[in-house]
Amino acid sequence: MHFILDDIFEYELFEDNLYKKSVKFTVKMNAYSQFYLQDEEGNELYFYNDAKQFYFYNYKGKESHLKWLFKLAPRIPFVSSRKLNFVDTLPIYLVKTKLQSAVIEFLATLNQNIYKQERSYSFDGETIRSTYGEVSLQAANKGLILISYNSTQLRRKF
Repeated sequence: MHFILDDIFEYELFEDNLYKKSVKFTVKMNAYSQFYLQDEEGNELYFYNDAKQFYFYNYKGKESHLKWLFKLAPRIPFVSSRKLNFVDTLPIYLVKTKLQSAVIEFLATLNQNIYKQERSYSFDGETIRSTYGEVSLQAANKGLILISYNSTQLRRKF
């Protein structure tokens, strides 16, 4: 999976299987040559890939579909031949309020293991699943084809 600068990914947003609106993510790069996805509200989801995996590593913004994407698929391994289970650690600010995050981060200065947001994921080569929901991709199509959480689905428009 790879994204190219200025790629635009358009999705149809469905809530409870009812179409709501169109949503777009654009691939951007900042002054430090860091790539990110940006939505129409200005939220930013930073990503990177190496020889083994694609992963999201930082999020800037408010509650959004991009924030959910980070929770759903913090990394995507470059394997497709078998089912893979893995555990990933999410940044505290993704799953807690600002106040909760501040308190936990302060306590973590005293004990680094005080609070970890480890989540289990499974990947079958096409779909990553977790307790949060799922994200699907296809080798023939660049990007993600389905982002699904709670009663929300983003279906890729081709």
